[in-house]
Amino acid sequence: MVMILNWKLGAILPTIHSSFREKQMTRLIKTLRQNQLTLTKTASYYVIHITVAACVAYAVTGNLIASLTLSLLEPTVQAFAFFFHEKIWERRLKKREQQALAGQALSA
Repeated sequence: MVMILNWKLGAILPTIHSSFREKQMTRLIKTLRQNQLTLTKTASYYVIHITVAACVAYAVTGNLIASLTLSLLEPTVQAFAFFFHEKIWERRLKKREQQALAGQALSA
């Protein structure tokens, strides 16, 4: 009985996984198309950011390797910092919304 159940699950799971993957890819493509301008501007800004950072780092250090390393390191660290910055703001906004709803419930 267990072997039959395992065999059936083994036959069903790849189909479910494939369907899930197709839905995710469709959603990803749709999101990319809807945000094409924003993504293009973001990529453009990233290239400009790295170029300016490399020039400034080279002017300060006089070393090409160090300047390239710094220009790639700083935007990467900045991206992680921005992610956590956004999470903190999301929590603050959620907390304010909850406090506002609680205040409305008390006054009603």
